[in-house]
Amino acid sequence: SSTTASGATHAFAYDLAADDPTMIDLGTLGTGSRANAVDGSVAVGISQTVPGEAHAFAYDLASDEPTMIDLGVLAGGKVSEAVDVDGRFVVGDSTVPSDDPYDSHQQHAFVYDLEAAEPVMRDLGTLGGGGSFAKAVDGSVITGWSHTPDGPEHAFAYDPAADEPTMIDLGTLPGGSFSEAVDVSDGVVAGWSYAAGANKRRAFTFDLAAAEPAMREHPTIGGARSAATGIVGNLVIQEWRKRGDHAFVHDLGSGDSRSISLGNWRGSDAVGVDGDVVVGVDSYGSASRATAWTVRQTTRPMFAFRRLDPGVKENVGRVRIQVVRYGRTNRAVSVRYRTRSDSAKAGKDFVATSGKLRFAKGVTRRSFTVRIKNDRRQERAEYLVLTLSRPSGPAVLGTPHWSNLRINKSDG
Repeated sequence: SSTTASGATHAFAYDLAADDPTMIDLGTLGTGSRANAVDGSVAVGISQTVPGEAHAFAYDLASDEPTMIDLGVLAGGKVSEAVDVDGRFVVGDSTVPSDDPYDSHQQHAFVYDLEAAEPVMRDLGTLGGGGSFAKAVDGSVITGWSHTPDGPEHAFAYDPAADEPTMIDLGTLPGGSFSEAVDVSDGVVAGWSYAAGANKRRAFTFDLAAAEPAMREHPTIGGARSAATGIVGNLVIQEWRKRGDHAFVHDLGSGDSRSISLGNWRGSDAVGVDGDVVVGVDSYGSASRATAWTVRQTTRPMFAFRRLDPGVKENVGRVRIQVVRYGRTNRAVSVRYRTRSDSAKAGKDFVATSGKLRFAKGVTRRSFTVRIKNDRRQERAEYLVLTLSRPSGPAVLGTPHWSNLRINKSDG
C-alpha cells in the first residue's frame, strides 16, 4: 500500500516487466485500501467502504476495464478481508453474527470463486467451535485454523472443488492441544503444532494425498520451539527460537530430509519462498536488512548484479555493469539485461540499452556498458534502473537482479 497526496492509503500494483513500469493505483471501495496477495494479474486485499465497514476486494489488472471488485461479506457480517488468491479462488475471513453475549461477531473463513456463474462468498464454517481463519490457498486446497468444540485451535484443510466439500480437522502432533496451518503447496499443508512436553512447539507438514495422512513433525536445529512459515514444492521455511528468531529451510525432497540454516545467529526471519530462493530479513547488530538466500546453490546457476558503486558522474561517458553467475558452472546459460528510465530519462540523461549476456561453461562474470550523457546543466542526482530477466534453462534470478544507478552532476 502507499499513501496518496490526500493522506489516504491505497493499494497499488507494479509490473517490473512492463515496458514503462510505474506504480498503478488500484483505488478503493471508499476511503482506503491495502493489497495482501497477488496471483498472475489478480490482486486481493481489503478496502474501506462506508464508515465502519471494510470489505474484501479483487482487482484484475488484465481485464478490459480494470476495477476494484467488492467481494462483500458473509451473511450478517460487516467486515471481510481477502488474504490469498490462486487462480479462480480467493480466500479470507469475514465477520458473522455470534450468539456469544460478550462478542456480537465472530470470524469465519470464506472462499470466493471468481469464475462462478454467480460469484458469491461461501462460508467454510468451523470445526465445531466459534470461529475459523483462512491463511492460504493452492489450486483448490484452502488451509488455515479453526476453533474446535472444546475451544483449542486446530489446523484445517478445505477443498471447495470436492464432491462434498467439508472442513477437515488435521489434528495436532501427539500430545499437543493446539495447531495452526499457515501455507499449502501441491497438497502438502505446513504450519505449527504443540506436542507433548511443556512449551514444545514444532513445525509440521501434512500430506493430504498420503496413503495414511498424518501430521509429520519437523525438528529444530536448536532452541526449544519451531514453526513452519511457508512452503513451496519440497521446501518448507521454518524458524526456531532460542535467544532470538532464526530462519532455516527443511528440504522434503532430499534423501536425508536435511535442514539448511539461513542467516546469522543474531536473528533472521524467512517470509517467502519461490523455486530455490528464500526471502526475509537478516539482522546485523542493531540494523535489519532485506535478504534473499539461495538454497541448493550448487545445483542451479543464479544471476545477480555485482555490488554497484554508489554512483557515477554524468561526464563519465560510459559505465560498465558487472553481472555475476553463482552456483554451478558446468553448462552454458544466459540472462537478459535492460536499462529503464526513472528520474534519469533515456535519450536525455543516458542511452537506453538492452541485450543478452551469454555465460559459457566455466564463466562466472560478464558485463554490459551503459552510456551516460552530459547535458552540463546544474541539477540534482538522477537515477536509472538496471534489470535482469529471463534466465535460461535451470538458472534463476538472484538478489539484486534489479538496481538503481545514480548519476551525479559533474563539475562541467
